[in-house]
Amino acid sequence: MSDIHIEAIVVPLYYDDGKVVHACESYFMHPGPEMIRTKCDKVVLPGEAFTLSNATIDVTCDACRKAAGTADARPRRW
Repeated sequence: MSDIHIEAIVVPLYYDDGKVVHACESYFMHPGPEMIRTKCDKVVLPGEAFTLSNATIDVTCDACRKAAGTADARPRRW
């Protein structure tokens, strides 16, 4: 039996790699660190993901949009 508890973070997170904006998923492992990955399965280092309060942002990574089931002709506003 494991003593690790995983808690999903529901606040929308984004990562800009300088080429496209990714949608992210984030989890806290108790005990342990926060883990952030893009929906296209890239690891995001601590402090590199961001969120916006009271605003939306265009996710421009096609693979993230496809993984989220939102791949269409236009970038998705998360």
